[in-house]
Amino acid sequence: MSTVDIERLIRISKENPLLPEKFVPWDVSIGVDEFYLPLELVSLRGLPVYER
Repeated sequence: MSTVDIERLIRISKENPLLPEKFVPWDVSIGVDEFYLPLELVSLRGLPVYER
């Protein structure tokens, strides 16, 4: 990626930031059987606390 491309992306992200308070649908709840991350990526997987 060239310096020009990187500078363009930085400029675009400054002009149109993705603000979590507006972008993430915080009012939508996750169901009991749904997961935020795939189970393979959960850092507690394989530990006793995870099995509880």
